Amino acid sequence: MGGQSQYSSLRELEPKSHRIQLVLTYAKANLNKSLPIGELAEVAGLSPRQFSRVFKAETAQSPAQAIEGLRVQAARALIDADDHTLAAVAMETGFIDPERMRRAFLRIVGHPPQTIRRFAKEHAARDRP
Repeated sequence: MGGQSQYSSLRELEPKSHRIQLVLTYAKANLNKSLPIGELAEVAGLSPRQFSRVFKAETAQSPAQAIEGLRVQAARALIDADDHTLAAVAMETGFIDPERMRRAFLRIVGHPPQTIRRFAKEHAARDRP
């Protein structure tokens, strides 16, 4: 499906420092929260300004871009794995509403979540004996 290379690159955030890896681990465990920059900076033990600079230097993304990518990755896994409503997936992964999730999917994956869900269901139906 189009956009896969962009989506895949989000999985490969490989920061050089332990503190930025710690922030990514914290963010993955708390995607259902708002995760403001100040909170992430505190996890890293840096000021918000310094954190933003270090994060971008190590990951080539802003903290907001990386968090959005992690949210899309988590939402996609939920969409592929079960039958939660898209609204429930959006809430569970920290998107404010399904529309914001849809826009993030379009930006990152290139397709809305409804298309991803339909594709996953079609693929699963083909794999059944």
